[in-house]
Amino acid sequence: ADDLPSHIGRYQVVRRLGEGATSDVFLARDPFQGTEVAIKRMRAWAPPPDAPGSDFSNRFFTAEAALAGRLHHPNVVAILDAVSEESAPFLVMEYVPGVTLKHFCRTDRLLPLDQVVELGFKCAMALGYVYRQGLIHRDVKPANILALTNAQGLVTDVKITDFGSVLNMTADSTQVHQVGSLAYMAPEQLDGQALDARADMYALGAVLYHLVAGRPPFDAPSQPALMNLIYNQEPTPLATLRSGVHPAVD
Repeated sequence: ADDLPSHIGRYQVVRRLGEGATSDVFLARDPFQGTEVAIKRMRAWAPPPDAPGSDFSNRFFTAEAALAGRLHHPNVVAILDAVSEESAPFLVMEYVPGVTLKHFCRTDRLLPLDQVVELGFKCAMALGYVYRQGLIHRDVKPANILALTNAQGLVTDVKITDFGSVLNMTADSTQVHQVGSLAYMAPEQLDGQALDARADMYALGAVLYHLVAGRPPFDAPSQPALMNLIYNQEPTPLATLRSGVHPAVD
């Protein structure tokens, strides 16, 4: 709380929402619109754009910033603005109250099966829309899907967020390859091959598997062992891990 800024740009900071490897996320208020927004700001102590070694994280910011005002779907978090301040560039995004689907991946918090199917349908529609815009998300995972909850804590909707790893198939600029979260990555993504919509479809399937079973499709103590499983094994059938799973869901 001691280092909480009072303002970021024109936005009045309310509180810190979370932090990542290179950025912090804040809840803020837009004084002109009178609305709450989420601001994702690159760390102020991060090296400036022309410093050695900073190119990698800056490309992630640039990829997401290029989508400002471009994505309009009820199950995709809107990126409202991108401000390239030299010391700490930031994104202004739609604020979504609630938790991420990672919260419901624990065996003691699993969602009802019919709700998992419903959320999966909404995510599939969102990713289909994203792909029609010439984009592949490449980092679909529970932590990147926001769950809207009501006063009783029940999930009412979902929104896909964090497009820092996005592959823009229409961009001319060089883009970072072999990004994503290993447990949800398709074999062709691990290999760094050319991707299409099936990479995000695989990742969504892995997310839904985790939500149903309380564990990802594959788990191993090391990255090489996990990659070997993804390449060569079939996941354990869901019907053997949770009662009530219909063969069609499996």
